[in-house]
Amino acid sequence: MTEFINRINIDKTNAIIATLVWLFILIIYNLTQAISLSFWDCGEFIASCSILGVPHPPGTPLYVMIGRIFSLIPLFDDMAQRVNFLSVLSSSFTALFGYLVTVRILRNWFISKDDLYSKILIYAGSISGSLFLAFGLTNWNNSVEAEVYGLSMMLFMAIFWLILIYSENKGSKLADRIMLLIIYLGFAGIGIHMTTFLVVPVVVLFFILKKDVGNKIWFGLGLFFFAELYLIFALSSLPGEIPYYVPITMAFVVFMFFVFSFEQIPRIYMHTILIFILSIFPVIGKGIEMITGPIADSYWTIINYVGYISSGALILFGLFVLYKYYSLRKTEDATVYLMSGLFIMASIIMVVLLLVFKGYQAFLVISALFALILLAVLWKHINWSILIAVGGSSLIVFGIKPFVYGMLVSAVILVVGGLLKYLPGWKISLMIIFMAVAGFSVHVYIPIRSAEQPVINENNPSKDLTTTINYLERKQYGSMSMTERMFKRRSEWVNQFGMHRRMGYWGFFSEQYGINGVKFVFIFLLGIFGIWEIIRRRPDYGLLFFILFLVSSVGLILYMNFADGTRSGITGIDYLEVRDRDYFFTPAFVLFGLAIGIGLSVLLQFLRESVQSFGKGTRGIVMYSSLALFLLPTFTIANNYFYCDRSNNYMAFDYANNILSSADKDAVLFTGGDNDTFPLWCLQETYGIRKDVKNVNLSLANTKWYIKQLQNTMGVNLGWTERDIDNLRPYKTQDGTIFRLADQVVDAVITNNIGERPIEFAVTTSSGSRKYLGKPLKNKLRLKGMVYEVDTSLTSLFVEKEISLDFYTNPNKFKARGINDSTIYKNETAYRLTSNYANGILVTADHLRRDGDIKSAEILAKRAIELVPISTNSIDYLAQLYLRQGKVDEIKTLINKYPTVDKKQFMLYLGQAYDEKGESEEAVKVFNSILGMDPSHRAAFEEMLRIFYNSNQLNNMVTLLKQWLRFNKNDKQIRDLLNEFENEIAKKNQKVDPAQ
Repeated sequence: MTEFINRINIDKTNAIIATLVWLFILIIYNLTQAISLSFWDCGEFIASCSILGVPHPPGTPLYVMIGRIFSLIPLFDDMAQRVNFLSVLSSSFTALFGYLVTVRILRNWFISKDDLYSKILIYAGSISGSLFLAFGLTNWNNSVEAEVYGLSMMLFMAIFWLILIYSENKGSKLADRIMLLIIYLGFAGIGIHMTTFLVVPVVVLFFILKKDVGNKIWFGLGLFFFAELYLIFALSSLPGEIPYYVPITMAFVVFMFFVFSFEQIPRIYMHTILIFILSIFPVIGKGIEMITGPIADSYWTIINYVGYISSGALILFGLFVLYKYYSLRKTEDATVYLMSGLFIMASIIMVVLLLVFKGYQAFLVISALFALILLAVLWKHINWSILIAVGGSSLIVFGIKPFVYGMLVSAVILVVGGLLKYLPGWKISLMIIFMAVAGFSVHVYIPIRSAEQPVINENNPSKDLTTTINYLERKQYGSMSMTERMFKRRSEWVNQFGMHRRMGYWGFFSEQYGINGVKFVFIFLLGIFGIWEIIRRRPDYGLLFFILFLVSSVGLILYMNFADGTRSGITGIDYLEVRDRDYFFTPAFVLFGLAIGIGLSVLLQFLRESVQSFGKGTRGIVMYSSLALFLLPTFTIANNYFYCDRSNNYMAFDYANNILSSADKDAVLFTGGDNDTFPLWCLQETYGIRKDVKNVNLSLANTKWYIKQLQNTMGVNLGWTERDIDNLRPYKTQDGTIFRLADQVVDAVITNNIGERPIEFAVTTSSGSRKYLGKPLKNKLRLKGMVYEVDTSLTSLFVEKEISLDFYTNPNKFKARGINDSTIYKNETAYRLTSNYANGILVTADHLRRDGDIKSAEILAKRAIELVPISTNSIDYLAQLYLRQGKVDEIKTLINKYPTVDKKQFMLYLGQAYDEKGESEEAVKVFNSILGMDPSHRAAFEEMLRIFYNSNQLNNMVTLLKQWLRFNKNDKQIRDLLNEFENEIAKKNQKVDPAQ
């Protein structure tokens, strides 16, 4: 430890600043920490930590074990809050490591770093970067609830920090120890979340390469990672999906970054830029179209021809510059021709790969070819024994079996090669394999704990070795691995990379730092500028940073392959993602936060250099006033605070408690998905609430392992043997009715338990899932609070009005804390789920109304509005109750009190209420005012027409009809009606005696 402290050169100023940054972030996180459980996986994780359960694949065993320890530490009275604090603490350390990483990077960027202003830029940039990291929207949300990403990102950033220390001490015993520690942390981190491991394949480049390799080697490695990501993109695209100019554009962008690294740009590079621009002319056309609007087809024809012809010219130009290189290869000018030729040829190869090759197998073959070429180029710069060890261990990304075989083969090669003295350093390389195994060994928890059959034991991975492997490889949805699934694209590219709801990367990225809209462009350019400057001046650190960001963003977009719903017709299963998937991109958002801080420091250093010719006073004013830019993270904190504050959010707890409170004793309770199940698990296993209720999740009921757990572990009588369950299959009857496994489970539960224990469905379940023997149960259900009880004696839906009225109006039974509090943020999930409160209340209210109990119906409608003020259905229903009673003043109050309601619709209710009271003239005035706002409002028009007709006001009717037709000329029905009335009036006039 003493050696480590001495080697890392602890700067007291830096240590004090780092501590203050950590404390500040810890305090803010603690202030916004979730007071209880949250929706989605949080309830499952808290419950699993409470009982040492086995959560959904791949199990997060290390998180569960650490979470269990935190659940026992009495920092808070609420056990869920204790587990939440694990995220708070670990995420504050993530920011601390982020700060330390940024300090080291900036110290290596600054040429002179000992003067006061340089120190200010280094420390202020690092503070700013760590604050952007800490309070980015996604990372902050992950940091205040029971999620795996806080702990995962802590290890991610710790490994990043350690690799920088390793780089500065390479060749020493300390460096070897750090290397082994990194390997251990990386593989142990898989037991938290696979995102932790993203950092490992990148940082091991420092282990594999020999000391003091040149910048060209690092750039070559960067291009290799870029090529691998492009391969996945190209080979997973559908034929004809990506135009030829897209890969040319990618090559051109990389070339431009390369060109800008020169102080003076060579003339041949300018020529290359021109021919590239002409080749991607369609891209320029699309850019112009976005600004000015659609371009005529004739112009597009010209644009496309320019692109095609220029692409052919690009090939010829590439051959020409390579010929020039060959001719001048012994001169100083040769290199510039070589680089131009290589970039052009790379763009052509990228087009060929896109158009000719497709699929996973082609990817493996071409990747192997690229790897062999890379190894041939780097042959003299590689530490082969470490490469063998790291290569074998890193096969974990392809699965458990490749990992095991890779380690065994690597170990044998190392031992044999070492004993024969072909592989120096083979012993430390064997230690790498050992540390990888030791780190990954946390997964032994999964089959061992699963064998004890805990209440939460998803997929029952202890069943056999194959099940355990499939569980760890996340094959719960099929036999295809995640790596292979990358090549079955589940979404349009523009949606995966763009702004598509719930899964578009740019949509999440552009909202991370609380500086949104056009202003985000400045933040984005700052981050890119910061990364580029580090690459330019310190390629090993800069490319490490950039590759990590690229893998964490583009790499994860390709790997996760989120579905946008547009291809469900092709695959049959790829519907729109059920929730926002921003949390998968946390590493990218965290890294880019640091990049913004780096960009700020670099920008101000350039500003400092640009004002050196100014007078001392002016220079000082400019330099020190510009430091205000480091306050940009305050906007991030201020703008994201509301969205991340969970300090008073009890919605998930109350939601689960209300469902369980509605259930009868010893009931079998069906729920539909994650958010009406995981919170229930948490309340039952963590808080011990209503453990008598047996919760059956209908989504999991489509799996045989869960069906067996229902009967064997939970004690729900299904009347099946193990063999019966193994033989279950979905089937379709002759009349076309489909019976999924879940439908058969519902049938079995009802058949074997009805009359012996209550069978109930949560109101959150879909009506399509509430079936028995293939027929809807809607007429066999009894609504009580937030559950439907099955009662086969009923002939129609029966509402237990007194029970439900007491349930919803008794604050000791029904709780909905925070839903009507505007200071508590409600996301889409909270809005959607809590709307079930209003729906359940209104169903009860309507049955009371039908029975003539209007007063109680009013009470419930008001209660629904009080609890869920965002539910316009409740306000609408109350208005209709007032309408039936002719309560015009009350409707006016609703219109004035709730400006978000449909004003025209509520004015319609007001007019109808006046008519109900017999005040038809007032009603006509209201309907007239509606038509003044909207001359095509059919309902108001028909109400006025009815009043005139009932009071035999034919002339007024004709006037109204003419007025309607003036704005709705194509309404043939009304025109015919007008003609009919005019003819009737004419006939009446003819019958009148002229003398009279």
